[in-house]
Amino acid sequence: MKEQHEFSDFTLVATPESPETPMEIQIKGEMSFKIDVLASSEFHCLGVDPKAEIHDEESLYRVCLKLDRKTNRPPEISFYMPLKDVKKLLEVSVVPVDIGFNTP
Repeated sequence: MKEQHEFSDFTLVATPESPETPMEIQIKGEMSFKIDVLASSEFHCLGVDPKAEIHDEESLYRVCLKLDRKTNRPPEISFYMPLKDVKKLLEVSVVPVDIGFNTP
């Protein structure tokens, strides 16, 4: 059974029946599409301005989905999301989430 988690602009779907792609991101909107998240993937969360001293609920954070965490090469997919969604991603992701800042 697929478990769905709603975010501001996308749905994260856990797909336990598919161990090689344990999650998928379904983008909402007129141009909707799906990204398969591989078991070897990892999310990296960074502030929009890494030098900023304040990270608050209103800030958008850059998130990079690294498709193969074992390398430092692309492919990668980058997008922005609010802090509430970053916190939720930390809770529900079945692949590692590396967060480069302290959450408020």
